[in-house]
Amino acid sequence: MKFTNCNLAVTLAKAKCADRSPWTKTREQLGMGRRGDWATGRLGDWETGRLGDGETGRRGDGESPSPEVPQSPGPLVPLAPLPPCPPAPLLPTIVMLLLCFLLTSCQLETPPQGVKVKVERVVSGQTVEISNTQGPERLRLLGINAPDWRQEPHGAAAKEKLQQMVEGKLVLLEYDIKTQDNYGRQLGYIWLDGQLVQEVLVRDGYVLAASLWPNTKHEQRLDYAQKWARVQELGIWNAEEPLRLTPAEFRRRQEQQNNS
Repeated sequence: MKFTNCNLAVTLAKAKCADRSPWTKTREQLGMGRRGDWATGRLGDWETGRLGDGETGRRGDGESPSPEVPQSPGPLVPLAPLPPCPPAPLLPTIVMLLLCFLLTSCQLETPPQGVKVKVERVVSGQTVEISNTQGPERLRLLGINAPDWRQEPHGAAAKEKLQQMVEGKLVLLEYDIKTQDNYGRQLGYIWLDGQLVQEVLVRDGYVLAASLWPNTKHEQRLDYAQKWARVQELGIWNAEEPLRLTPAEFRRRQEQQNNS
C-alpha cells in the first residue's frame, strides 16, 4: 500500500506499535467512525453513513457525512512517461570502423618490397601503363575492381582519380603470389609516398575491394577501407547515385543486350 500523506503514514506506524489494527485506529483518530456496528454486526457507519447504514443495511442513507471527516489526500500525480528509446546512433559504428582502419593502417608491418617503376599512362580505374627495362607494359592493379568506363559517372571518376595520384610519377611496384594474368598483364600493388594506392581508391569510394585468390596479401585492409566508404556513403556508395551493378554484371548485361 502506498501513502501520499506523511501524517497518515506516521499514524499507522504508531498504531502498529500499540498492537492494534492500524486501519481501525486511524479511522477512529481521524473521526471517521467505525467501519461497522459492533453491537449488531451490521456493516456500515451509523454516524457517517459511509459504506452503508448500520440500522437499515442500506449502502448509504444519503445523509451528509460528518463534518469531522478530513478531506482525503490529493490525487496521485502520475509520473511522466519515459521518452521512447532513440534509434541506435551511427556514431559508435563509425568510431569502430575508424579504429579498425587506423589499426590496420598503423600496424607494425614489413615495409613493402618491390621495384621502382614510372607510370606513363592511366588506362582505366584499375589498369596503368608502366615503363621498365623491357619497355612499356600494362599493370593490372590487384585487390580492386573499378567501374566500367560506360558506368557513368563512376567509371570516369575512378580513372580521373588514379590519374591525379600516379600518372607521370615513380611508384613502388609490389608483387603478390601470382604476377601475371591470362591477358599477359602484370599484377601488383603500387605504393606512393608510403600509401597503398588501391586502399586510397577503395576508401574514397572510387572502386570496389575485390581480392582474388591467391593474391590476398592486402585483403583485410582493403575490406576495412570499403566498410568505411560504405558507412560514409562516398562515391559509388552514395545513396543518391550509387553503383547499381558490379562491373562484371554490367558487362554481362551489355553483352546480352548486344546479342538480343
